[in-house]
Amino acid sequence: MKLLVRFSVPLWTLLVFSAFLKSTQAQNISNCATGTLNITTTTTIAKVTFPLDSNCSLTVGSNTSEKGLITGLTPGAVYQIVLNCSGSCDVSKITTKPETVSLTVTSITTSSLFVSWTKPVGNSSFYKVQWTGGGTNFSVNVSDTSKNITNLTAGVQYEINVTAVADDNYTEGQSATVTKYTSK
Repeated sequence: MKLLVRFSVPLWTLLVFSAFLKSTQAQNISNCATGTLNITTTTTIAKVTFPLDSNCSLTVGSNTSEKGLITGLTPGAVYQIVLNCSGSCDVSKITTKPETVSLTVTSITTSSLFVSWTKPVGNSSFYKVQWTGGGTNFSVNVSDTSKNITNLTAGVQYEINVTAVADDNYTEGQSATVTKYTSK
């Protein structure tokens, strides 16, 4: 059962939702009889700005807005957002950012670094692993929570970044970074 919150606001008034976490991509969704719906998401909050008339309601998944804040969302998840204005409806999808992974490096050799991390709270479809050092720059996507980085140069410092990617296969969380030297 979806709960709807009714807003009674003049058409020219904007309802601004506040979020205090880092935001990711913003989407513009046209129509719904009143104008443009602007959406920005964080790990657990959706910030939505849109012009309202007295017959508009907003729902995100099973969550409804209360005084401008849509909270309790799962990090890295894709949600359906519905703006209903006088029977004219706009439906779109939003994605929250994944949480940051906890990154460690073990089994350091002259030519490899074994990197592992914990699966973050919430959802993620894969991880982006990037490393730079010794004049090289590489990036791979992996579904496991570890990567053995090989063909490295002995005694060189490498910076390794791991980022969780959300269920939409696009939205990235905050990168975790570690810097390590290979053995000499």
